[in-house]
Amino acid sequence: MKQTNTLAPLITYEGIEGAGKSTQMFEVSKYFQQVCHRRVLITREPGGTPIAEKIRAILIHPEEENLDYKTEAYLMQAARVQHVQEVIIPGIKTHDLVLCDRFIDSSTAYQGVGRNLGVDWIEKLNAFSTQTLIPTLTFFIDIPVELSLERMQARKKGQRKNDRFESEQVDFYTAIRKAYIDIAQKNTSRIITLDGTLAKKDLIEQQITKIQEVLTA
Repeated sequence: MKQTNTLAPLITYEGIEGAGKSTQMFEVSKYFQQVCHRRVLITREPGGTPIAEKIRAILIHPEEENLDYKTEAYLMQAARVQHVQEVIIPGIKTHDLVLCDRFIDSSTAYQGVGRNLGVDWIEKLNAFSTQTLIPTLTFFIDIPVELSLERMQARKKGQRKNDRFESEQVDFYTAIRKAYIDIAQKNTSRIITLDGTLAKKDLIEQQITKIQEVLTA
């Protein structure tokens, strides 16, 4: 159990489909747990709690009924409320480090821009759902849209069916990537943009260095 009154850093991972976020996050988690002996909590959005995971199933799996984009946005936020209340807030109080695969920037990029619902509206929803909780640091793993499509195609060959977000058109992913670039440029003190085409080892080393800086600040 964490003994100090300080809150653990919340580190989030962002990027378009196939950026390698989840894999890198787990490798970083292993390093801090096994080498640094830190208490690390890893989680994801949408999801992270039983209720939020049920909402995730509705959001990502293709269904016969079309999911209205506003419904999608509200479901994302509903899952986030559960996640923040049950996992993230307790986690930053009891752990040394909290790593989350996707968070508020995903909503801004995917629903605000990709679904054309408006960045201002989504950011207001984000603030309400998180009680204005902002990540300490965010890694935006940037890859070209062409590479994203290649990696999603490779998943299909591995007999893994694309989810609803992985079944979109090229224009959608292009808009999402541009949205992430814009978000990163507006939040340079929080968001670190990493070249996702680099070797995984190099990417993980960069992340570890940045997190160590945060932990020792």
